[in-house]
Amino acid sequence: MSVDRLPDPLGGLFRYWDSIRGDRPLPNRSDFDPVAIPRLLPHLILVEVLRDQADGQVEDFRFRLIGTHVDERMNQRYTGQRLSQIPSKQRGSTIWSTYQAVEREGQPKVISLDYIGPAEHTTGTTEIFLPLSAGGGAVDFIVVGLRFA
Repeated sequence: MSVDRLPDPLGGLFRYWDSIRGDRPLPNRSDFDPVAIPRLLPHLILVEVLRDQADGQVEDFRFRLIGTHVDERMNQRYTGQRLSQIPSKQRGSTIWSTYQAVEREGQPKVISLDYIGPAEHTTGTTEIFLPLSAGGGAVDFIVVGLRFA
């Protein structure tokens, strides 16, 4: 992934994530300090990876935090909801598949999508998905940065 080709705020988010990662494969969620990146917060989504208690397999993803810039452009308020509750984001969708790949591989992903929502003159998004751990090495959270076009 070339940071030079990422438009802001995505490039700034990637550089911050990379700086808190250090020499580790991925940073811990506790290392992610929103106070350090105030201008990026409106463009972020924090998603929790939900696992089955019995076998530890991923069963869903839950929106924990949605920045104001993103929230204003959504069809509804998604904070607290699971992807499986949202028809356009359920298992089999591009969004679900991207979250699943980031969780499985522990690597950042960048995607571009057509925009479907209430904001006039918005035609698409570019999104970066960055994995975070709760400390055990597994991907437990994914921070997403969005840029609307």
